[in-house]
Order: sequence, then structure tokens, then C-alpha cells
Amino acid sequence: MKTASLTLLPLALALVVPGFAVENQEPGFMEAIDVTVVNVEAVVTDRQGVRVPSLGARDFRLFVDGVDTPIDFFSEISGGDVVAASSRSGRLASLREGEPVGTSYLVFVDEFFTIAADRRKVLRKLSGELAWLGPEDRMAVVAWNGSGLEMLSSWSRSPRDLEKTLRVAAERPSGGLHRLAELRTFESTHRFKRKRRARYDSSFGSGIVDPEERMFIERLNRQLENGVAAATASLRGFASPNGRKVMVMLTGSWPDRRTEYALVDPIRSHYHGFYDHYGLYTPLTETANLLGYTLYPADVAGLEGESSVDASRPTRDILGRDRDHYRERTVHFGLEDLARETGGVAVLNSRRNRPLETVAGDTRTYYWLGFVPQRQADGRQHDIRLEVVPSGLRARTRGGFTDLTRGQEVAMAVESALLFGHLASEETLEVALGPSRKAGWGKIEVALTVSLPLERLTLLADDREWLGKVEIHVVARDERGNRSDVAVIPVSLNHENAPGEGDTWSFETMLKMRSRDHDMVVALYDATSGEMFASTAAYSVN
Repeated sequence: MKTASLTLLPLALALVVPGFAVENQEPGFMEAIDVTVVNVEAVVTDRQGVRVPSLGARDFRLFVDGVDTPIDFFSEISGGDVVAASSRSGRLASLREGEPVGTSYLVFVDEFFTIAADRRKVLRKLSGELAWLGPEDRMAVVAWNGSGLEMLSSWSRSPRDLEKTLRVAAERPSGGLHRLAELRTFESTHRFKRKRRARYDSSFGSGIVDPEERMFIERLNRQLENGVAAATASLRGFASPNGRKVMVMLTGSWPDRRTEYALVDPIRSHYHGFYDHYGLYTPLTETANLLGYTLYPADVAGLEGESSVDASRPTRDILGRDRDHYRERTVHFGLEDLARETGGVAVLNSRRNRPLETVAGDTRTYYWLGFVPQRQADGRQHDIRLEVVPSGLRARTRGGFTDLTRGQEVAMAVESALLFGHLASEETLEVALGPSRKAGWGKIEVALTVSLPLERLTLLADDREWLGKVEIHVVARDERGNRSDVAVIPVSLNHENAPGEGDTWSFETMLKMRSRDHDMVVALYDATSGEMFASTAAYSVN
């Protein structure tokens, strides 16, 4: 019997090849897509930032991991229509000239970090801009409240239906004021504590990051990890629409450096930035790049009121004069990084008053390239670099993709299923929770039994027995919205006889968790066949 620790501390997630999502159909999360083509959308500009039209495939050179790679298909899109297209691979259908190319806008609404009044304003602006949708465009809307995701609208081309959806989204509860209260409470009480400690402890220097500061930074890291997981799961749930794929992210305070955001002190932040979880946004950008999504993150708050910053003053002076403006800069840097890694643009300041106009204007005219990667399913990151042959021109595009392992797919699939509360496969895997027992202060151990008809597993015959390998993946969420790490339990199967009809395989383990109510997703991955089976379970303390 194995014991899997499920202490609920969220973490940055691995990536997954997502499940299919069809118009007017709920996302399914235990299916897999064979990503055979990597899309590279490119915006080409000259030295003055003016877009350059009428380039051909010969005007580009594509490098993958530094290796010159053939471009398997090429199209120029202008105003949403194909003006030129070619394909060198018989497996890839070329777009036809004059054909309209629709854009699928996946709107991700952050309800955890945004303040209700700011979010309401942006959503109303977005609702008033639906005329920017072309006849081939469509939109879906999801909302994240800090613990789970809710699909407010699947893919829809109806402006009337989308307007209703956005109106409902604008009036939903928001946690932004709670996040602001957490920040202000931390600032006011902690500033007093630091002054008091410095007065009575001469060894206490201003360069030290004390436990209270570290706790605040770590909490912010966990909160942002949940947000990244939710946005990544949204991409997975809406993975395969036709045409150009765009995610419009209506976010609150998503800073790139959490230590700087908390301390507002460049010197101390520089030395103590190790409290940040580096690579926190990587799962989101890598998933977007693999699936061909371009990210357009929008700062819902916009400008933080009047600022005393004068750009002519030295940076050191600027940072000391305006804490809120400095924090806003760290948020803008974070959103710009998200956009840059996927070839998009951050929607900042006044642009947030015209979000759809900004995004649609940037995605209607571009070059659409693609190549067939030599996938090894080794989990490696592969860099993409696109060069424009004519001198003086530059291309804005995505920066790479990740060749996911099947294990990474399963791990992310169970996370996505927990966030969206939907499974594509739960009819064959049986999950039972047994009695619990105390396992320390505030902790319990719960028996988990997983059962599956043996004939559904792929066993290979050896000299005297039948062998197989599976992995049990478990993720849990408690009543407060905290998510666990994905517990992965490898299991070797040994069966003396060939699997017969009616034979059942069972496995029991112990899960260690906090003494609270939990929702769980349990998945079984058959390493031999690559199949996944999943189910849900719930544990109640009472």
C-alpha cells in the first residue's frame, strides 16, 4: 500500500495537450489532441512600426531550436481575408485566396483579483464593441473566482447572446476588494512592526525580508498559481476552434515579480527575489503556444489614479515617490511578458476602454505560417525564431512550444477537470473513499480504492505472467478553494493469467490531507496503451 500526500498547497502546473471543444458543446478534459502542426502567426513591421504587406514564404526563415526549418504552409491574411496562400505538404490543406478567416475570442474573466467596478466597466465596453466581430468570428466566455472555473458561454456567433452573457458577467461577485484589503493590511501593520523591531533590535537591518513579508509573498504566489492554472485549463477546454485563436484575459494584479510588488524596494527585492516562484506563467504561455493561441492580457484597473511620477526624474527618485505607480509597473511588466511570449499585445491603460477594438485590430492582418514538428513527447521546450529576409523588417510572433509527455498531459487533465468540474470519461473507473484516521494536528489519512475492469488495461505477456504499468493521478480541492499538488503513484501490474471477462483490478492507497471537505479528481493512465480513465470523488468531514 502506498501513501500519497495531498497537503493542499497549489503549485505551478505542467502542460497538457488539451481536449476537443466543439461549438455549443461543453469542454471535455480527459481526451487528447495530436498536435501535428505548430502555428506561427506573425505581425511584420518596418522601423517606424508600420505593418508590411505582400511578403511571401521566401521572405521568411523559420528556425526551431536554431535549425533552419521548412515552412509547410503559408498564408497572408489582410482584413480577415486570405490574400495569398501556399502549402508544400500534401497533408496540410492550404487556405483559398479570398476566403475569410474567422477569429475565435476566448474571454477569460478574472473575478479573484479584479475590483467589481473596474471589471464591470471593461465588460460593458466589451459588450458595446461586439460589432467588431466579423461573420466568421465567435466568442466564448469563462470566469474564474479563485477556486473554480465557470463557462458562462460556449462558442457563439450571436451578438445578442454574447451581450447577455457579458451583462451577467459584469454583475457577478468579485474578490478584488479583498485582495486590496490584504495588501493594505499587510502594509499598515507590517510597517509598524518593522519600525518597532528596528527600534529595539539594532541588528535588524532594512535589507532583511522578515517572516511576515515572506508569508505575504508566498500567499501571492499561490494565488497567482491558481490564476495561471485556471487560464491554462481554459485554453485546454477550448482547444480546437477553427481560424485564428485568441485569449482576451481580463485580469487584476498579476505582477511579474511578486517580491518587488510586495516590498516596493528595488534593492531588497533584488536580493530576496528568490521568494518568487520563477516560471510561474510558463504553463500558460507554453500551452498557448502549443495550441496556437495568442494572449492579449488586459489590465482591468487601468491607471491607478493620479501619479506624481515625472519621467524626467531619476528612476530611484520615481520609485520612492509613488508606491502604487511602482506596483502598477510590475503588473504591466507581467502582462507584457505574457503577451510577448505568444506574439500578442498587452491591453493597458486607455486601451482597456476599447478592448475588442484593440485585439481585433491587431489580429485581422498578419502572416500565418506553420510547420510539422518532429515530436518526441519528451517534455522539452523548443524555441521558435522567425526572421524576415528583407532588411529593416521585424516579426512579432510566439517564442516556442513544448513537446509534452503523456504523463504531463494526464497531470494537467486532472487539474483541468477539477477546475471546470467536467470529465469526458468517468464510466469505467470506480473510486471509493474509505474511513479516515488522524495523521497529526489538523491532518487526516483517507483510504482511496481505485478499480477498473482488467480487460480495459493493456497487459503484455511475459514468460510466466502478464505485466503492465499504470499511474494513478489524484488532485484535490478543499472547501476553501485550495488545490493540492497532483499526486502521481506509479503502479506495476503482475497477473498470472490472461485477463478474462469479469476480472477486476483494484488498488488501494492512503491520501494525507487537511481535515476539511474535499472534491477530488482521480485518473488512471495506462502507460502501455496511452489510455486515460477518470472519475470524481468527494470527502466530507461529517
